[in-house]
Amino acid sequence: MIGTGIFGLIAKQYAFFMIQLVGWRMAYVAVGALPLIIAFPIAFFLFRDASDPKVSAKVARMERHTEKTHVRHGGPSLRAALKDWRFWLLAYAFVPISFAVGGPIPNLETMLGNKGFEPGDAVTLASLLGIAVIIGRVAGGYLLDHIWAPAVAATILSLPAVATFMLAQPDYGFAFAAVAIMILGAAAGVEYDLMAYLVSRYFGLLHYAAIYGALYGFFALGAGIGPAVFGQSFDATGSYDTILKISSLLFLAGALPLLLLGKYRDFEEPLEAETD
Repeated sequence: MIGTGIFGLIAKQYAFFMIQLVGWRMAYVAVGALPLIIAFPIAFFLFRDASDPKVSAKVARMERHTEKTHVRHGGPSLRAALKDWRFWLLAYAFVPISFAVGGPIPNLETMLGNKGFEPGDAVTLASLLGIAVIIGRVAGGYLLDHIWAPAVAATILSLPAVATFMLAQPDYGFAFAAVAIMILGAAAGVEYDLMAYLVSRYFGLLHYAAIYGALYGFFALGAGIGPAVFGQSFDATGSYDTILKISSLLFLAGALPLLLLGKYRDFEEPLEAETD
């Protein structure tokens, strides 16, 4: 997943270069061509199904390793999870969080331009998101291996409240903006990773895909409407300051309730709800 951070660092500079070179319309084409030029060949030539004879030896080694690894395969069905307050707590929490993370990011260049930054400086600052995403993913994963996940989530996803409040200030310099963007980017790097991990610890793996998919729908709702609401707020007020301050409160409103999730659940034995 750090690949998204790497391309987050490169893509904005690439898009800015293409806009300068061929205009914004052709820049869209140039960005859209990247999956065909980079991702398609990798997927076509290097990815194999487990049933492919070309990778049978590797699959056998992986299966032997898996047999030695203790995996908790239990957990409630999606129907049972929908009756669980923890499901709805996660659903509630990640709507404001994804809104507050997803809203500023596509609007960053305009936001910084509104604060007096030159286009080149605004793009450079926005590119720092990529570095922060990588840091957030790696550091978040390390912390989850050692610390209770809701505490990690509540801490990391509360910090951007400071970042959005910083970005709402009337006047600031390059270094100040860089710090705020790095904090926001770290949260962007770990937010739905945290949701995926929390689902595994509180709902198990038996119906993991269905439960995670349902919760991701709530995450996508916030992330989907965030950029549009930020844009509308700018059109209505002439700045992003008001919506940034609201986002500061939304981070806290979404992150702190995660502390109510309680201890991890044990799915060694089938839950009564699994037969529901």
